[in-house]
Amino acid sequence: MMSKDAFVDIDGRKIRYKELNKGASRPLVMFNGTALNYETWKPLSSRLDRHMIMIDLPGCGGSDIYKSPPSMDKYVSDMMVAVYTIHNDPIATYDVMGYSFGGVLAQAFTQKYPTFVNRLVLLSTTPGLSGQIPSYKALMMSMTFGKALWARIVGRKSDDGDVVKNFRSPNALGPLYSTGALILWSKGGRVVNDNHEALIIHGEDDHLLPVNNGYVLGDSFPSGESYMIPGADHLAPLVHAEECATIINNFLEE
Repeated sequence: MMSKDAFVDIDGRKIRYKELNKGASRPLVMFNGTALNYETWKPLSSRLDRHMIMIDLPGCGGSDIYKSPPSMDKYVSDMMVAVYTIHNDPIATYDVMGYSFGGVLAQAFTQKYPTFVNRLVLLSTTPGLSGQIPSYKALMMSMTFGKALWARIVGRKSDDGDVVKNFRSPNALGPLYSTGALILWSKGGRVVNDNHEALIIHGEDDHLLPVNNGYVLGDSFPSGESYMIPGADHLAPLVHAEECATIINNFLEE
C-alpha cells in the first residue's frame, strides 16, 4: 500500500521521504544520487516487492538544505536519525540500497552502523578510490544546471524516458555539498574487505563513474555479487529496471 508524502524533522530541517509496501519485508532503505529526488526511483521501485523507505537527501527533492557544508559523517548520522524516526524500531535491521552518491552514502552508513545493516545493494557507484571518481567540475556541471545537461552527462537524451522526466532540479548547494563530502571521504574513508553481503550493479558504458568502479567494489566485498550490464550507462539500474529488479529481489530474498 502506498502512503502519502511525509517529512521528518532533523535539527529544524525537513527531510522528505516516501514509504512503500510497509510490512511486506525487512525494510529497504534507499539513498538516491546527488541532485535526485525519490520520484526518479519509480522505474525500479515499482518492480520491487519490498518494504521501501526512500529518502530525499538534503538540498534535493523536497528536503531542506544544510546551512553549511556537511561531512560524510553528518550525512550518515542524519540518515540514521531519519530512518529511526520513520521506522521507530530499536532492534530492527535494514537492507540498504544506494545509487551513485547514495551508494557511497550507503557504504559510509554501513561502516558507521554495521550491526544496523543486513545486506547492501550498490548501484552505479564508487568505492572512492583516487582517480576513480570524476572531476569535481564535471560532477557539479552535471548536477546543478538542470535536466538537459544532467541527462547529457550521464549519456541520455534530455527527453529520454521516465528517469529524466522525473528529475527535479535541486537546490544548487545540494550537489555542491554532497560532492564535497564525497571527495573528502574518498581520501580515507572508503570500504575495504567489508564482511556484509553486497550486490553491485554497474553499467559497462557508464561515463560518469566508469565500470572499473564496479569491479573494485566487487573486490571490496568478498561476500558480494557483481553484475556488469552490457551497453548500459550511469542510469543502468533505472533504465534497465526490470532486469535489475529481478536481480535485486532474488538477492534480498536469499
